[in-house]
Amino acid sequence: MEGSEPTAETIKNEITGGSNRQKLFIETFSKEVDEMQLREGNGYTKGTIKNWNVTLRHLKEFVVEKYRTTDITFRQLDNKFVTMLDSYARVEWNCRTNAVLKHFQRIQKIIRIGMDRGWIQKNPFDTFHCKPEETHRTFLTPNELKRVETKTFPLRRLEHVRDIFIFSFYTGLAFVDIEQLTQKNIQSGVDGKKWVFTFRQKTSNKSNISLLPVALHILEKYAH
Repeated sequence: MEGSEPTAETIKNEITGGSNRQKLFIETFSKEVDEMQLREGNGYTKGTIKNWNVTLRHLKEFVVEKYRTTDITFRQLDNKFVTMLDSYARVEWNCRTNAVLKHFQRIQKIIRIGMDRGWIQKNPFDTFHCKPEETHRTFLTPNELKRVETKTFPLRRLEHVRDIFIFSFYTGLAFVDIEQLTQKNIQSGVDGKKWVFTFRQKTSNKSNISLLPVALHILEKYAH
């Protein structure tokens, strides 16, 4: 209204073209992450939410650095945005190609939300092409594994990390799965031996794992 004191909201609407016409990208991304946090353990793991928060934090830094503002509209997401972001991620975030692509996957999910709601007409990443790098996993030899198992650490924290690694090796469970284990997951099987009965966080697949002596020893070590 003419002559009235402008509010922060009215100023933002003037800049963005009105809240009903142009939607803010970082704001939408933040709301999506908030929704994930509310559903932690029910569709989203702690690790997934952490990764989304990392992408969000990097995006905020990028927008401030390149656009000199705290947010941009969906209409500003163009080929130039993608090109600048790709370069920025590799230099400022120190990301390798596969890490960059993981960030871009999360960003594109928010863009698709904007497309579904009519806030942006097309995905600016459609013309972006980048092949993932091949990864080559290395494996511990039996001697190397034995050295890890028997090594003495000066700090309790390092010993704890080592034990988690060894437990993961002998059970095949990822760290996020080990983190979720409780006494209820450790039960006797039909063979009378101790088993882990759990569901994988990443796939939701059921896993029944017989505990080998080394893994069982680690469990007993932390039982009290």
